[in-house]
Amino acid sequence: MTVEGLCVRRGTREVLHNVSMHLEVGEVLGILGPNGAGKSSFLGACCAELPVTEGEVSFGGLATHRTKPLTLARTRAVLPQQSVMTFDLPVSEVVAMGAYPFPEVPPATVQSWIDDAVSHADLGHKAQQSYRALSGGEQQRVQFARVLVQTRAIVNLHGHAYLFLDEPTASLDPRHQVLLMQGVHDLARNHSAAVVIVLHDLNMAARWCDRLMLIADGRVAAIDRPSVVLDEVLLEQVYGLPMRVRPHPVHSERFIVIADG
Repeated sequence: MTVEGLCVRRGTREVLHNVSMHLEVGEVLGILGPNGAGKSSFLGACCAELPVTEGEVSFGGLATHRTKPLTLARTRAVLPQQSVMTFDLPVSEVVAMGAYPFPEVPPATVQSWIDDAVSHADLGHKAQQSYRALSGGEQQRVQFARVLVQTRAIVNLHGHAYLFLDEPTASLDPRHQVLLMQGVHDLARNHSAAVVIVLHDLNMAARWCDRLMLIADGRVAAIDRPSVVLDEVLLEQVYGLPMRVRPHPVHSERFIVIADG
């Protein structure tokens, strides 16, 4: 995935300015920054759900903003901050929507992906329940299972996939936050996905992301390994709050960030 000179305007305000980056299949890129920095705008522009003013985003040479929606649905999966459904379905049928753009896949294969996704999202006991009767966090897990199915289908078709997630852990309890991030990591490592994920939790990003992109005022403040981006001086400049970065007590190659307000 390549992003070159990306600029995005919303009304008269430029929310992203000259953003460029490259992402390899098998890699998880965490997008960080304060509220209003441009994180969600970057994600939306990358997956062609938000128009761009200048620049280009491409998946292996496929220019996203000149690509038909069906082709995009067969190339990348997206988990937004909120997914609104105005009609009611059982959980299993919502998860199955991830395979809708792939009618050529045998039903038995689709069902195996659904079963895996439902299990990984810890939804096995809720598969036949009404989606709209679930809590917000449970609905988010259902939507994550849906994009797991879609991602598996994309990999089955192309050999790799692109996955975009916008603050997917915000409504989840700690256990399900970890399960989701483990699932994202597994997709990247074992199922050939390139993942872009917006996070507010600096420690979650430090633990699970291969690289981090820190955005401030619509511009890239840093993009590199967590050990480089999680710099105390840089974090204080961007967030306006003193931060302390320390070695992780369990994972020696990782770090923890402590807000020192």
